[in-house]
Amino acid sequence: MLLTVKVGIDAMTFTARFSRRVPAIAARLGPRTGVRIANPIRYRRGPMSCPDPDVFRWGPLYVATGTSDVGQFNPLANRTMGPVPAAFPIYWSRDLATWYFANYVFPPGHVPPGANPPTGGFAFSGRYWAPEIHSIAGRYVAYFAAQKLDGTMGIFVAWTEHLFGGGWTSKLLLDVDGSIDPSVWRIGDQLSMAYTHQPNSVFLTTLSPDGRTAHGRGEQISEGDLPWEKGTNGRFVEEGPVLWTHQDANGKWTTYCFFNAASTWDPTYAVGVLIQQPDGSWRKHPEPILSAGPDLVSTGLGTRPFRTASGKRLIAFHCQFRKSCGHHMEGRWLCFAPLEIVSGIPTVAGGVPPATVLT
Repeated sequence: MLLTVKVGIDAMTFTARFSRRVPAIAARLGPRTGVRIANPIRYRRGPMSCPDPDVFRWGPLYVATGTSDVGQFNPLANRTMGPVPAAFPIYWSRDLATWYFANYVFPPGHVPPGANPPTGGFAFSGRYWAPEIHSIAGRYVAYFAAQKLDGTMGIFVAWTEHLFGGGWTSKLLLDVDGSIDPSVWRIGDQLSMAYTHQPNSVFLTTLSPDGRTAHGRGEQISEGDLPWEKGTNGRFVEEGPVLWTHQDANGKWTTYCFFNAASTWDPTYAVGVLIQQPDGSWRKHPEPILSAGPDLVSTGLGTRPFRTASGKRLIAFHCQFRKSCGHHMEGRWLCFAPLEIVSGIPTVAGGVPPATVLT
């Protein structure tokens, strides 16, 4: 089956290889539109755990992956979620409401060189955070943070020819201790990568044309300093940057860098945005664009905006239930919301997670 797809960066045309996990008939049927989905999304018997979600169109299907934070919420054979010593499950869907597990970027026994293996339990090692997948120079390229052998975090890159087929080759991309949450986009003609230097600095660097070599640590473009960026622990946090460019009706391009701020595991967690100015500097929008609602809290963006098959622009983010918000023992559930650009500012209607979304 010949497909042309554009995952983030470049378009690719190729003969798609499917398997029993990703049946070709699903791709031939194409996406379902006009479906009203409820937040959070469900995976078979309960909410779908997908922290820092990366969701994108892949030809006629949607694809999702997310953080494997100590491995306790990976998909199980009995169609529930639990401990599996693997990293970055890849799911597919026709409508954003019903998801099917296809494969892992790193199945059990597969470990990036220089990283601790996924634990599949609650031990604080083998952390695999914030994956982001693109098509670049004829390959699928995944960027992510992982715990190195010395226990500190670093940024890794992996690439493959077949998104669902496994066989990812990987290496350490940026060996700066405490660097996490990479996000890649083409700004003009240059591949650029934003990332967090824990706990409170967003940096921007550049990459080689194939996306597999970083040109140093780059420059700092932001740090948390606004009241809403301070968590309940009293510390400022900016993390989870997401690069994206948008062309308005007049043909003007603007580069945005979304980010998450405050305390990851409580209701203070919220989404903000930086806007690049004509002189190349960055201006921080003074208020969050997405924060806690009455029931869904701890909102954390993980993906660049994407279009549904019907043309609606959505963002994917994770949340927790207010009544059970906590640390690690509570999953972080996949949600969606429409995103509009109003007077140059990315805007989520109401500024809180919607109960339902029409695709």
